[in-house]
Amino acid sequence: NPESANNKPNLQEMSIRLEGCRRLAEDEVEVEETTPREMNGTTFSDDSDATRTTAREGKGVKLGGVTSVVLVSLIIIAVIIVVALSVGLSLAPERNRGDMEGGVSSTFPDDTEEPYTLTLHDIIKKCKAGDRLSPSDFSPQAQARREAIFREYNTDIGANDCTQPEYLAAAALALSRTPTTDARFALALFFVSLSGHTWSRSDDWVTGESECSWYGITCNSYGDVVTIHLEDNMLQNELPPLGRLSNLTSLRLSLNDIQGTLPLENDMPSLEVLDLRFNSINDSIERIVESLPNIKNLDLSENNLYGPLSAIQKLPYTLESLNLAGNHYLYGKLERDLFLFPSLRKLDLGYLPSLKGTIPEDMFKSLYSLQYLNVELTSVEGILPEGIWELPSLEKLYIGSSLLSGTIPPSAFVFNPNWKCIDMRNTLVSGTLPTTIGHLKELRELIAMDSKIKGPIPTTIGE
Repeated sequence: NPESANNKPNLQEMSIRLEGCRRLAEDEVEVEETTPREMNGTTFSDDSDATRTTAREGKGVKLGGVTSVVLVSLIIIAVIIVVALSVGLSLAPERNRGDMEGGVSSTFPDDTEEPYTLTLHDIIKKCKAGDRLSPSDFSPQAQARREAIFREYNTDIGANDCTQPEYLAAAALALSRTPTTDARFALALFFVSLSGHTWSRSDDWVTGESECSWYGITCNSYGDVVTIHLEDNMLQNELPPLGRLSNLTSLRLSLNDIQGTLPLENDMPSLEVLDLRFNSINDSIERIVESLPNIKNLDLSENNLYGPLSAIQKLPYTLESLNLAGNHYLYGKLERDLFLFPSLRKLDLGYLPSLKGTIPEDMFKSLYSLQYLNVELTSVEGILPEGIWELPSLEKLYIGSSLLSGTIPPSAFVFNPNWKCIDMRNTLVSGTLPTTIGHLKELRELIAMDSKIKGPIPTTIGE
């Protein structure tokens, strides 16, 4: 019984007993060899025929003795095996459970009854208070996990450097008691860098649960993180590098307080959707677009981006949606070469006071998929091209508070009855509203106040 040391066999006593059995067997052989001459009460002489018979019988007795020796030897071997197994089983529970498990945790001692350790919230609170962390703040198991994570990800920081997000990320993963992967480390770093302990929702983040179950995270069938959607969730501070999330296709973090520059260094080849509108990002538009080789939907509106709008030309040919509205430090002119995107459905350049130039007449020849165009509150001027009214897919047009002029031709709306919103307030657009406006069955808004539009409202409107 491996649970009771008193039940272990006494090897010395067993050895003495086995030696006694061996000698007894040898004595029996010798006795049987000395008695074959006397058989059935008759004594035979050495040279008689009976002597040969006795010899044959003595040979048989001798063979029987050998058989006994073999049997005793087998017994000895069996006993030795039993003893060995007993000793081995008694030692088995003393082996480290981690030696039989895979992952980073395989090098750690048994933590089924891990002593008390600080929570991540306690560690962050202590760091913010300026206190130093001591070894007693971590259990031996958590300390071992933390050091292993430091070695794995080459974090060149001090053992108690609370100012580094990498340190807090390693502490968070050490407390979660789960094997660390590139994705978990990247997400833990994401969590502590953006003040995850103050988020509106952070269900299951940096716990023992799979990262695929963390709030706002979606994984594919292989368990790779493919989306992070945490809109309006009180994220703050700068984004950490996300290169370890090589399969990330969608990052939506709008309506938060993300600051600084974006950690984009051509290390996110799978990213197709980036939505960071209504944050406080202060970065160059040129650097950003060069780091997004496969982007399809880019929304960086209402931030503090700066630089020339000509950088748009470097976006991929497959671009579908672009929103740079509200970045007052962007500048440039509207040029046809900026919009050679046949799949572009949305173009929002509104609220850019330094956007100048005119809308090229042939600009729309390559924008047959365009559904949304916004250049309101800009310095764009000139005559509004008549071709804009003939675009087959356009649904919403916002040119209010610009310097655009022109008229709405009688043929407008004939080729496209899907218009939903037309906003030309505070512009120089003049003339009358054509009767073809009655074709617009989906029209929701028509705003022409403070414009030069005159004449009666067509009776067909609203039909």
